[in-house]
Amino acid sequence: VPYPWAIKTSESVAGDNYTVHNVTLVNPYQGIKVGPEWHELHTIRNVFGSPLKAGLWIDTVTDIGRLIEVDFGPRWWEESGLPGAPISQEERAAVGAFTSSEGIAFDMGRSDWEYLYRVRALGYSIGFRFRAGEQGETNAVMFGSDFTGCGTALLIQRLNGIGLSATGCSFDATESAVHGPASFSTIAQFNACTFTSGAGMATGAGSLLAS
Repeated sequence: VPYPWAIKTSESVAGDNYTVHNVTLVNPYQGIKVGPEWHELHTIRNVFGSPLKAGLWIDTVTDIGRLIEVDFGPRWWEESGLPGAPISQEERAAVGAFTSSEGIAFDMGRSDWEYLYRVRALGYSIGFRFRAGEQGETNAVMFGSDFTGCGTALLIQRLNGIGLSATGCSFDATESAVHGPASFSTIAQFNACTFTSGAGMATGAGSLLAS
């Protein structure tokens, strides 16, 4: 059942140092929305859960943001022991069918430097998407992150000129491990990363470099 974000920034009071720490989002339709109101220096740390339609949505970050130990996947709801948790094989299959066809775990517009450490997604249509924000795009560094069993593990629609550097990450997908469509025109570099099920596809002018 669609309903608003479980946690979101204020539409009337923008500012700095927005933090979500040590939180489990059991089964929200939409998890955390940061922006598009201006803000800086957010920290999303030790956040786990099973968001269904959208996990974490970010835009209009004008100074460094940090995602540290953020893990989205079905097990947090399935193993919660809470009333209504999907226990049977049929219930778990229904949840998985929805997230794998409709869900985006991480959705990022503009962030002027985003640090991503141990960010994980399991079983979503899109594991992580970089896209155009209301006032620009993102540049980011990613380390030790894993996107498993997603339709597209990493979708790079837009990045700013500095681009993305990913190290020690894994991208596993049923369709594209990494996809840079026609709108992708900058650069993403992958160091000591692993790719499965469609290693990488760039159809735009941008470059996907692996070493």
